[in-house]
Amino acid sequence: MNCKPTPSGTLKVGFFAGHAEKAGRGIPVATRTLLNNLAEVPESDLQVDLLHFKDLPLTQSFGFNDAAHVGVPIRKTAGPWLKLWQEQVRFPLFQLRQGYDVVVHPHNHGQLPLPRVGSHRSGYVMMLHDVLPLDPASKRFANEWDSKKEALLYLSRVKTARFADRVIVPSEHARQAVIRFTKTDPAKVTVVPWGIDHSRFNTNVDGATLKEVRAKYDLPNKFLLTVGGYTPHKNLHTLIDAYAMSDLPKKGIGLVLVGPKDNPVYAPIAHEVEAHIEKLGLTHLTRAIGLVPDDELVAIQNLATVFGIASHYEGFGFPPLEAMACGTPVVASRVSSIPEVLGNAALYADPNDPRTFAKQFNVLADPATRAQYREKGLARAQQFQWSTTAARLAEIVAEVGAEAKLSRRDRRALRGSPSQRDQDVFEG
Repeated sequence: MNCKPTPSGTLKVGFFAGHAEKAGRGIPVATRTLLNNLAEVPESDLQVDLLHFKDLPLTQSFGFNDAAHVGVPIRKTAGPWLKLWQEQVRFPLFQLRQGYDVVVHPHNHGQLPLPRVGSHRSGYVMMLHDVLPLDPASKRFANEWDSKKEALLYLSRVKTARFADRVIVPSEHARQAVIRFTKTDPAKVTVVPWGIDHSRFNTNVDGATLKEVRAKYDLPNKFLLTVGGYTPHKNLHTLIDAYAMSDLPKKGIGLVLVGPKDNPVYAPIAHEVEAHIEKLGLTHLTRAIGLVPDDELVAIQNLATVFGIASHYEGFGFPPLEAMACGTPVVASRVSSIPEVLGNAALYADPNDPRTFAKQFNVLADPATRAQYREKGLARAQQFQWSTTAARLAEIVAEVGAEAKLSRRDRRALRGSPSQRDQDVFEG
């Protein structure tokens, strides 16, 4: 094997960062923020190589000043069949040749198990954000694949979670879904809540920036905000109907939608949403402004009067937590992981009944109630720190590295049920 030596007691870790520099939010933001915090974990004995697509080199090291950038035999531009071969066969063999003790997949990509070569066995940790397309109750909200090849590629990534040494999920709801729909050993699935980038999402935005962003996007003085993609499970029609039924339009409180709407995947639903807004006679009160840079998103969240999320399904749900961190009170769906994450800091409604959302919007139209939930939200958001997520990931990687040196029987004996400490953040 082509193994670069590591100091005694140090684990050689390959961290696949291929999506970390991708535009947009969600998994790319989570990956790069996690990496920056992982680099700051004190007294970590991890020697990290940053793995990337062969045809898409990384331009930054995310705080790992001495990390090697290693191109893996996967091409970002490959078609589904070739990518399946590259991910499930070539990549695992590549890992063995590199001599990694542990490989971390942070972006919903599992892989086939690695054989033992002599005394060396490479463990792997998978971070799985959700399994929405596998849930029969949620399939009507999932994106349709363009072909059976793409469906098979997705299944190869997610169903192989059962082969991981550890699967990290952001919520107990996601944990139960992973166990049920991938048949993964429950003892291997651990809840480690994601974090919020508090250095960015906070209330410390100067007045000049707020004024500039308000003018740039022609934002109303007061408005209901929602952030997310134009996908069926985001349930924007219900949110818009609820806004129309509420007292907000009468009070001159507008509606602002932030999220990608111009690419081929989202454009058809975006057009439907805009047509629905026009049909309800709300165009003059509504701004659908597409994707915005993070600094402008933070300003918009600080300017918002209320944040609404009517999703049918979320594996974790960054936008409402980020809104809370910016001091904006939240009305959210009481489904999937959302109440687990937001706790008692939000007001809840039924995503199948816009009248329940309208009622809660009216509640938060009251300044005193809004101030109460602003404080609750700020406190709740502080419980979600990427530094905590990174420290727990480092512990799990170290555990997997130690387990990889044991026999299969000894690994089973060592592995217990998920630690209670990983559930505590959701209490209350």
